[in-house]
Amino acid sequence: MKSLAEPAIAPVLPEQLSFLRRGLGNPDHWNLAGMFRVPTDLDPGVLRTALAATVHRHAALRTGIVPGPGGEPCMRVRTVVPVDLDTVDLSQVPAEARAEQVQQVCARRQESLSLSECRVFSFTRFRLTDTEARLLVVLHHIAADALSFRIVAQDVERACRQLLAGEPISYPRQVSSASAYSRWLAGFAGTDIALGALNRWLQLSRVVPRVPTGSPGIGAFTTEQTLSVRLDQRTTDKIIADRLPRIALPIPAVAAAAALTAIHGRTTGAAARIDLLSHGRIGLPRQPNIARSVGWFACKYPVALELDTTLPFTEQLARTDAALCEIPHNGISYGVLRTLCPDRGVRAALDALGDSDVLINYHGKGANRVPGMLLEEVDESAGDTSTDRGVRAYTHSIDMFVDDSQLGVAWSYSSDQFAAATIESKATCLLETLAALLLSVAD
Repeated sequence: MKSLAEPAIAPVLPEQLSFLRRGLGNPDHWNLAGMFRVPTDLDPGVLRTALAATVHRHAALRTGIVPGPGGEPCMRVRTVVPVDLDTVDLSQVPAEARAEQVQQVCARRQESLSLSECRVFSFTRFRLTDTEARLLVVLHHIAADALSFRIVAQDVERACRQLLAGEPISYPRQVSSASAYSRWLAGFAGTDIALGALNRWLQLSRVVPRVPTGSPGIGAFTTEQTLSVRLDQRTTDKIIADRLPRIALPIPAVAAAAALTAIHGRTTGAAARIDLLSHGRIGLPRQPNIARSVGWFACKYPVALELDTTLPFTEQLARTDAALCEIPHNGISYGVLRTLCPDRGVRAALDALGDSDVLINYHGKGANRVPGMLLEEVDESAGDTSTDRGVRAYTHSIDMFVDDSQLGVAWSYSSDQFAAATIESKATCLLETLAALLLSVAD
């Protein structure tokens, strides 16, 4: 793998373009954010220098969106952007009022970003008491996916430690920027290798019957709700550590089969087009090095499933395995062909098949907390990461995760399409179906 030179103007990445085409009411407010515990005696000057070095290292944090020559959006990379570390001292505020004031500041920071002005991050330090401080990190999703967010935190941690040790800031290797990678992808999109995957993607993204809704609401963001259910720790441990390694399919594929049963119930004609996610960093031949790069590299790819959910679940899983075999290029080439291919006919053919109704995203285990970290992410609200305008992209958005040693499902839906009790039943059915299959794997 190689690193590429950084261009000033570049085409947007596939997921960026899909986001920008959604026509959201406020695309400037679509963020990733986290709250970190930091030592109160960590010099703000050291922290600001570490933040500035991280922004300088990753061009995505200096990138905005501007109209290109043909009207399509492009990435514009600035060589230098100001990096401010705002400090909010709440140490004299009564404890009962402090949390509300933190949330007020978080709300302002979340709404402060601007794609057209290349303002895609915000850093705020809160002094809560003499012994408690926090760092709020807000990154626009255009600039970073979930893995990139962790990379930013790790690079800031590394830089802080080097500065405190009196060492110059350094990183282990050079990485390709998101803008350089997007230019490389645009070139790859017209190659025989990319085009060779077209027929497979046409099959995988074929039109199937739409999933039913409980009522004919439009699924507006303002009606979005999320309902979570979990398995107990003992069952989770047996599934993750013992049973899951015994089957050849990854858990998102197993979840896709279980989701059809949860959505449709027992029927001979269960169908859905489901989007699965790939981190997007490995899968293409001679792909540049983006393993430690920051950008929106994660990519969605569709899988059309049609199952008889009255069959034993093991048979359903075998058919899912057949449907999901030979995903081209770890899913990356789907978005590349649909958004970047120079052949308009290719783009039109994939566009004509429409979009998926269901999203399944498996987050895996949460990041392990390492004792002694200067930046320790905490489970505290960082404010609303988006403005509730427009229409949701999916009828069902299903996040699967392992948190506190429990396998869980967070199922997002529109309350004007489904009752909460209906979704709770579906989420419980998905987990119970998945658990029953995995626990039945022979010793």
